[in-house]
Amino acid sequence: MKNYAHEVRGPILTNIYNLSERPPKYFKRESADVNFREADARHMHHPHNDALVVNALIGGTNVYQMLVDNGSSVNILAYSTYQKIGLVDNELLPFYNDVYGFTGPPVLVVGRIKLPVTLGEEPWTATRITEFVVVNEDISYNGIIGRPLLREMRIITFIHHFSIKFPTPNGIGWVKGCHVDSRECYNRALHMAM
Repeated sequence: MKNYAHEVRGPILTNIYNLSERPPKYFKRESADVNFREADARHMHHPHNDALVVNALIGGTNVYQMLVDNGSSVNILAYSTYQKIGLVDNELLPFYNDVYGFTGPPVLVVGRIKLPVTLGEEPWTATRITEFVVVNEDISYNGIIGRPLLREMRIITFIHHFSIKFPTPNGIGWVKGCHVDSRECYNRALHMAM
């Protein structure tokens, strides 16, 4: 949070249209266009208002019911999920900032940890080590993929197609959301609110 606030107060960027100032490429196929075709939306339930919920490989474990949230300023992992992955508390680093949800009061933060996250299916996978804030609150998802990971992996979300796409060394990776998981998490959230 403090780093982000510092970046905002930093000098105003100039020459943003100067391509000679472009950072080095990530992959050979970085310039591949990311597009969503109408054919990609086949087998989706339309119309829908489901939250985008995907599966991810986190710390070597398949983690289901991860919410993709463009509005979250941190990546979040539920403490129960953290324990199911097989990680122990002494691996957690302290987290000194508060995390707020829509309900007002701050959520109970246990700590933070950096874990590898892999998205996609072979050969179109991408892996990044990213920081998760571990919270000990009842949340209806196993975790939240927030803006930090979305930015690091250069993920593009498209709700109509209920999927995400991102560049990989072998082309464009793609992960479809799961309507069943999304609705299960939504129903769980409704029951927790009652």
